[in-house]
Amino acid sequence: MAEAEVEFEPIVEPQGDTPPPVEPVRVARWAAVDPFQTSGKPLFFGREWFFKWVRHTIIEPDTDPETPARVPLLLYGEPRIGKTAVVQQLLDGVLGEQFVCIHIDVPDLLKQSENWLWAAARQIVAQLKTVGLKLPPLNRNSFLADPAAGMRIQVVDPALQLLPTYQQLLVVVDDADDLLAKREGRPVIVSLAKQAGLYHRFHTLWTTTAVPEQIAEQLTGMSFATKKLGALSLDEASALVRHVMPIYLFQDVERYILAITEMHPYFLGQFCRQLYTYGQQYNLRQITMTDAAAVTRSADYLALNPPTDPQRISSAAVMERRTKLNWQAKANTINGPMPTLAAPPADLSHSLRQLQPAPPVPPPARPRWPWVALAVVALIALAVWQGPAWLGGRVDPTPTAVAELLPTPPIAVLVPTVAATPTAEPNPTATSAPQDTPTPIIVVVTAEPTATAVTTADQPTPPVDVAAVADVLVRPQDNMPMRYVPADTYARGSAEDVPNSDFDERPVRDIVISAFYMDQYEVSVSQYALFLNSLGSHLGACNTIDCARTLTETPDTFLVQSGTLYSARRGFENHPINNVSWFGARDYCLWVGGRLPTEAEWEYAARGTDGRIYPWGNDAPNPARAVFATDFNGLLAVDALPDGASPFGLEQLAGGMWEWVNDWYVEDYYDWGGLIDPPGAPQGDGRVVRGGSWTTDNGPERIRSANRNWFKPTALRADVGFRCAFDVQE
Repeated sequence: MAEAEVEFEPIVEPQGDTPPPVEPVRVARWAAVDPFQTSGKPLFFGREWFFKWVRHTIIEPDTDPETPARVPLLLYGEPRIGKTAVVQQLLDGVLGEQFVCIHIDVPDLLKQSENWLWAAARQIVAQLKTVGLKLPPLNRNSFLADPAAGMRIQVVDPALQLLPTYQQLLVVVDDADDLLAKREGRPVIVSLAKQAGLYHRFHTLWTTTAVPEQIAEQLTGMSFATKKLGALSLDEASALVRHVMPIYLFQDVERYILAITEMHPYFLGQFCRQLYTYGQQYNLRQITMTDAAAVTRSADYLALNPPTDPQRISSAAVMERRTKLNWQAKANTINGPMPTLAAPPADLSHSLRQLQPAPPVPPPARPRWPWVALAVVALIALAVWQGPAWLGGRVDPTPTAVAELLPTPPIAVLVPTVAATPTAEPNPTATSAPQDTPTPIIVVVTAEPTATAVTTADQPTPPVDVAAVADVLVRPQDNMPMRYVPADTYARGSAEDVPNSDFDERPVRDIVISAFYMDQYEVSVSQYALFLNSLGSHLGACNTIDCARTLTETPDTFLVQSGTLYSARRGFENHPINNVSWFGARDYCLWVGGRLPTEAEWEYAARGTDGRIYPWGNDAPNPARAVFATDFNGLLAVDALPDGASPFGLEQLAGGMWEWVNDWYVEDYYDWGGLIDPPGAPQGDGRVVRGGSWTTDNGPERIRSANRNWFKPTALRADVGFRCAFDVQE
């Protein structure tokens, strides 16, 4: 961050008639198009390790001493594990132009009354014709006289002569169990297997539910190169869930889905389809654990006889499986290397052909009157405890230290102060308990310049000349520039005629805000690493809650842990920190002597006093102003988008990361909250986040400055970060 280059730019008042606000483009969250069909083909994810093994075994058989040279390939696994889906990928050309893949239709062979090897030869010739290889007509009499020789002379020899020398011919037989069960089927397997041993460019691949030992008992003397197909890897299953869901899932919800389906491709696909139908029916804005649990309890899902019965398995068992999943990142659950999927593959297809949409399960009813009663009780209790100051005034807590700052030059340096100690999180269910507020450091700017800054914990507060307040201060702990946000009154919320506004943004009320400082940028990875290095650990270190997640625990972060030292991934030092809990954000701000901003302060800092839709104004978002509706790879450095700055010079308040603020979320708080420095509700369902994020479901309507959202304070999400605020006593 180049502090000297950051200058405060005053608001330019528009001349003449102000153009009407630009209506944001609305993004459909739940499209009518079936996400499980791509270009008419069923959905497919993962298994790249298997295709890599096939290429290696066929092209370079002699380089691996554990792989026999030029032997049939055998893929085995339990029913509905995805063997047919893999075969379909081979036929669709997943191996590339170097391979010509054809298949033998086993059900068709079983219907034939003639010799099955002859019928298989006819199938091969017909399919080769579709790829441009026209073989001479087959001679039935000579073929049937010696079927094994006929297959070699009339089919394999001419096919390899017509194929370019760089291409391999692969014959795939799906579900060979039916052939093994028939006496007439075994000659087909033996003959094709022997051809693979005679030619360098002719190969066969079989799929079966039988284990290799059972195959060896039935086909004495034959050897195969074998691979077992099991459940999806964590990366593959996670990629599937995130691809089909049009809104970003809580990470705990995703882990619950993977645990309850055991990452089995069939049951995971079925579950995702039913969850999609559920979300589409009720136009969910977020998928919570309650929604996922409702699908697991539905009759349609239970009728599938899933591997884990959600009605019998205990919550402790589910939690144990989720915990194992959390530590299984990039784990290899099947033979062969398991690469991480950075993005969904271009060609998507899967063996979920039999999936049928399930009727949606209505979301559980949530009575509202108990919450209203609790809110009233909380208001009465706080009014008695706080007095009239809570209802309308601002109570400035006593500072632990006061730093006197030079009023000039425009960019001053904040002198280190005694950092406040993190306080305990209030119990969200105790309506009569007052809300703990972190003790801030109050920045006092005097009119008289001093030679040095003095820390005075017990001295009385000196008089303040507001005109002497610096536009930008720089924290020494993390070199964060902080912008001055002057006291003023602004219209909080959105009117009903504002496109895409929600009910929790109403009514519009004038709010008085005292002056404060706010970080110009979101806290970066390198800055947060300094904080964790001072703690020594991120696990349970923030009010007994994990402060954040590192690259060891999740792939969607830039925070690296090496022993007890933390750092940023090389090249991403200045990217925003994410996967940070509310406790981790709060304690960082206390560590630098500040606090999390209130929701009212955040909205004022983003919108100013002119009621703009976005921090930069009313023009529609674009990539030069905000990071939104993209993937994790689209994230930018915290100071990369100066064109999207707010009236006070704060950058990336729209998109990038949802930002934690101090308030509890209550949907109707705008209706009854205070009008002077409102502190937020005394309790709620979760902590407020503002600003929208990078995820695909965050279109222009969700990165509006008035949009409200919330997450549990313990949530560790790839799309949540934060910035800090400092009080100014005037």
